[in-house]
Amino acid sequence: MDDVELKPYFSGVDMARLKRHMVMLLCSVLGGPEVYEGHDLGDAHRGMGITGEHYEKVGRILVTVLREDFGADDGLVEHVATG
Repeated sequence: MDDVELKPYFSGVDMARLKRHMVMLLCSVLGGPEVYEGHDLGDAHRGMGITGEHYEKVGRILVTVLREDFGADDGLVEHVATG
């Protein structure tokens, strides 16, 4: 994570594990076959001082990655963004 504001939240995080969780979460949102079995996102991040603005910033990064790296169309991006 290169974003200066978000970087401290990812310090010490096992990025390979985080990426696996993100893949499972995205697959779940898109209908499978993977099923997200991780913690509820609110519970997992409670007490970390993460604000709504931080969640929105990560969401914008995800949308950019989906569009620019994976060529996702607006319909797919909207589906992922709204869950």
